[in-house]
Amino acid sequence: METVTIRITDTNGRDKGAMPVGIERRADGTVWVVHHAGEQYVASGKAGTNVRTGKPVTEYQARGDALRLWLADDLSFADED
Repeated sequence: METVTIRITDTNGRDKGAMPVGIERRADGTVWVVHHAGEQYVASGKAGTNVRTGKPVTEYQARGDALRLWLADDLSFADED
């Protein structure tokens, strides 16, 4: 597992600051698992564009569908959902 520091925004749009996040990559280099705040998030297959930044993002989910995290593909930020 690789640890990166990512700026996190909570579900209410509040900046939580830069936090260490664990990531696991596939053989092709794409992130498929994110470890954050004691949870393991797995790529859901959904992707989009962040309206605030215009950057491409990928959705990761934990506990079925209850917790979601949108991670910028360049690992510059994540939004809790």
